[in-house]
Amino acid sequence: MNSQYGASQQTVVRKQASKMEAAKAVRNRKVDPEVETMRGAAPEMDLPTQRASAIFSSPETETPDVRLPTETYGDFMGETPLVELTQLVRSFKNPNVRVFAKVEYFNPSLSIKDRIVMNIFNEAEADGRLKPGMTVVAASSGNTGASCAMVCAMRGYPCIITTSPKCSAEKMNAIRAYGAKLVVSPPGAKEGSPDHYMEIARLLAEENAEKYFDVNQYDTQSNPAGHYKTLGPELIEQTSGSITHFVAAGSTGGTISGVGRYLKERKPDVKVVLADPVGSVFTNYFRTGKLGTPGKFLVEGVGKGSIPGAMDMGLIDEVFPVSDEQAFSMCHALARTEGICAGGSAGLNVFAALELAANCEDDAVICTVMPDCGPKNLSKVYNEAWLEENGLKCSPDQVAVCRNPGTPPVSPEARLRLADEGLLPENASSFSVAKATRQIAGCDACLYKDLVGSTPLIDITSVAGKLGHPDTRIYAKVEYFNPSFSIKDRMVAYVLDKAEREGRLRPGMTVVAASSGNTGASCAMMCAMRGYPCIITTSPKCSQEKIQNIRAYGAELRISPSGVAESDPRSYMSMAAALARDEPEKYYDFDQYNIKENAEAYYYGLGPEIYEQTKGRVTAFVAGGSTGGTVSGTGRFLKEQNSEIRAILADPKGSVFAGFFKTGSCPAPEKFLIEGVGKQNIPGSFDTSVVDEVITRTDQEAVDMCHKLSRTTGACGGGSSGLNVAAAVHFAEESVNPEVIVTVLCDLGAKYLSKIYNPEWLQENGLVAPPTPDVV
Repeated sequence: MNSQYGASQQTVVRKQASKMEAAKAVRNRKVDPEVETMRGAAPEMDLPTQRASAIFSSPETETPDVRLPTETYGDFMGETPLVELTQLVRSFKNPNVRVFAKVEYFNPSLSIKDRIVMNIFNEAEADGRLKPGMTVVAASSGNTGASCAMVCAMRGYPCIITTSPKCSAEKMNAIRAYGAKLVVSPPGAKEGSPDHYMEIARLLAEENAEKYFDVNQYDTQSNPAGHYKTLGPELIEQTSGSITHFVAAGSTGGTISGVGRYLKERKPDVKVVLADPVGSVFTNYFRTGKLGTPGKFLVEGVGKGSIPGAMDMGLIDEVFPVSDEQAFSMCHALARTEGICAGGSAGLNVFAALELAANCEDDAVICTVMPDCGPKNLSKVYNEAWLEENGLKCSPDQVAVCRNPGTPPVSPEARLRLADEGLLPENASSFSVAKATRQIAGCDACLYKDLVGSTPLIDITSVAGKLGHPDTRIYAKVEYFNPSFSIKDRMVAYVLDKAEREGRLRPGMTVVAASSGNTGASCAMMCAMRGYPCIITTSPKCSQEKIQNIRAYGAELRISPSGVAESDPRSYMSMAAALARDEPEKYYDFDQYNIKENAEAYYYGLGPEIYEQTKGRVTAFVAGGSTGGTVSGTGRFLKEQNSEIRAILADPKGSVFAGFFKTGSCPAPEKFLIEGVGKQNIPGSFDTSVVDEVITRTDQEAVDMCHKLSRTTGACGGGSSGLNVAAAVHFAEESVNPEVIVTVLCDLGAKYLSKIYNPEWLQENGLVAPPTPDVV
């Protein structure tokens, strides 16, 4: 079917469907750990009778036809998961109404805007409007700017982003993290005035068209075309064509217009619904044909004071106005019930989708989008002080939602029937039973919790200098594409599942966990999903973003005093242990530092994924250690496949691990700034016998690598990611043999924008920040 976006869309759709099928196969690959444990296994890990190496089929032996993966970070645009929202309950008129959301922050720059930016760049390069040597300039409220900056980093273009003062500090720092220059318009600048951020970008490109390329997302038809080519086909495929309503907000109008046109060309009866912040002109224009006077609203990246050229209002069937309080309250409800920490625009979209669902009399499949992630909005949407300053009282109660009580207890007879049908083992947890009994007929959807693992593997060899051998390749698992944006989801999900099955964690108990941040956020998220109260204890070194992220899920946070030793009763580790020790029937101590399940989680998950994705050709695995679970479990699995594979520990200078491996005893620890790695002692969950080598890197080397990664590959990870890659690069440069090195990007840089990607913080702590490129 032809459209205004081109006649070759069938080819695009077929290619997209093929890519999605491949991605789905990898994501759905799961290893079943629910099998009998083996007697006499090594004390640090109870291995099952049927090892993961047998459960998870190994690739064939190497042949000349076996090629290593060549995907780079930008190749993972689109193909985002579709999740069903099941914990947010309304009084639906029709129980057969279902609400789904596309997790668009699983795109490379963590937002939906990657779809349009990639298409704009591709079309502009193809027709010669964007050429090497030109500078890209883009006006953006935040997400498009970050995406433009990322794509420019990948493709080597200098970049200038203009934005409004309403843009969150996190989004501004995210833009700078990719090496772009940021220009912020003065407060109160009105659309059309020379000092408004949109006009600044337009005039800059207009004055020197040969030097500057204006992305101009608000008027170019490449904007809706990006969604028409990708997001529309994905929704049709993932719902098997059963979608009845599409709900999305508009700023440029690209999402609602591109997806709306694609859906209506294939299903004319699909209803396209615009979610609009109260104060935007879209609602009034839709109802009266006049713009009216725009009002103030605080949700970023949605709404407008005029109708952009990229928006086709004729495709819209209905408009839902949503207030700031309703949008932000829905964000809190999503985090505290579904475990989804998303941005304000996601809250706005979901609120409108649920309002629509509550009033549908016919069966309906309602789909919406979650455009960006919550960690980019922690200083605002999830910050009580900011909400109060702006006169907002936001909570889950404000949107009249409640937790779905879930699947009733399953009888022993029902469990046996499900087991006979091969749906679950007899001793499966109630959480697994609920999943097995759910049927998502006709939709390729999942629950948010099901997105743990099956993360992309990308080629990052380009960040190395002179390789020790020219055929060496360096790969990274993008572990911040897990639900809570960190690798720790693998371990937390595994540990809680096993504790539930064995009866150590029961309804009514409170989960308590000591964490430097990421495990705490993951525990808080999983407890929100499962209905457990949660207490997280942490150190004052934990970044402000991680602290706010933990609180966003509704967990209680307790911070230990500065400078206390880990053995001190006031330390965050001792605080957590004391609660569970004093009241074991009330508190379940997660205790990631001493449990064997920590390493088991990676043995069953990360290890098999790496072996499969590298076609069995991996020669070295590099990862930092705090609990030691990642390197222990992954290293053990890989060595069972090939004893020549090396497990390498990346260690920050100042941690005791390097000294322990040299002398057999722990030296006095020194101060280091990188979070989530290193330690003052050897945790019980760390099987040190797996490690072949330790590579020490300084704080500065880790920070430098973080910035190099984001400014060249587009992958923006946290400090531990920089440490891991710096160690992997060192190994690659020193080894004279051809190597296939795999490391992990543990968590996303958006959790460290106030530190690792903040020049002021770096300077205050004696670290050198990379210079901002002169792009003007």
